[in-house]
Formats: sequence, structure tokens, C-alpha cells
Amino acid sequence: PVVQSAYPSGTPWALPGTVEAENFDQGGAGVAYGDATTANEGGQYRTGEGVDIARDAGAGNGYVVGWTPTNEWLEYTVNLPGSGTYALEARVAGVGAGGQFRIRFNGVDKTGLLAVPNTGAWNAYQIVRKTGVALSSGIQTVRVEMAAAGPSGNVGAFDWFRVAADMPV
Repeated sequence: PVVQSAYPSGTPWALPGTVEAENFDQGGAGVAYGDATTANEGGQYRTGEGVDIARDAGAGNGYVVGWTPTNEWLEYTVNLPGSGTYALEARVAGVGAGGQFRIRFNGVDKTGLLAVPNTGAWNAYQIVRKTGVALSSGIQTVRVEMAAAGPSGNVGAFDWFRVAADMPV
């Protein structure tokens, strides 16, 4: 059987902190991610996986997950040392309004639907933020789910997500 584990070393990502979108778990299609195509449409970074990754000098580590139609998803194994109230943030880009996604922790929707703003280009990023999110401590699975596509047929381009202290902007 295929085992899901944190990429690249099997060590869960430490939260609070930032997780690059392209660093989804190991385990393959149907286990660590759901993707509409079997090929990496961007042909970059993790070329043996079906998740679509492009090179982008403006992205957090030079790569971004794109080509994200409705119902695709990515999972990440994380470790949160303390229970509390946090802010969930995602750095995203979109061409046209209408793209929506959500973030789940251990299967529980913690954000509701979040809108990808029309940033005018796939590499013009903005941060989407949800405050007041109650999270429990421990090792958990985070799922970023593509809920609704915009006019391009894609939800958006995803650079990273992070868990941060819940402070006013």
C-alpha cells in the first residue's frame, strides 16, 4: 500500500509557518493529491508527479502550482505545537473573478470558501486571509481544495499557504 508522508523528508512542516504549494505530500495521485491530468502541465520541480507546477521568479521559492480546475486538491502533513486561534493565509493569483478554494485540517473545513482575487495575471499575487481559525495541536493533514473555477477554467495560481498568529492586519 502507498503511504502518505510529508515532502521531501517525511518530517511534517512546522506551523506556525509557511508551506510552499508545490511541497505537497508524497504518496501520489489519489493519496497526496487529486489532479485532473496525469502529467505535470508546467513541467517543473516535481516532474514525476501529476500536479501542475510552473517556474515563476516572483513565487516564494521560484515555483507555483497552476492549472487548477474545480475538484483538484493538495495535501500537506504539518505539525502545530499549540492549540489556539490562528490566521490562515494563501498567496494566490487569478485572471478573472470567480475562483474559490478552501482549506481543511483533518477533513474539517476551517476557512469556508475563499475567493481568489482577479489579480490580472497568473503571476501577480495577493494574500487571501481568514482570521479567527481555531486549530488543535499535533500532527495533522491540511488539504487545499479547489472549489470553483473562474472564467479561465482554473481556480488560480497558488504560491504558498501559511498559519500565522491571529493579529489584526
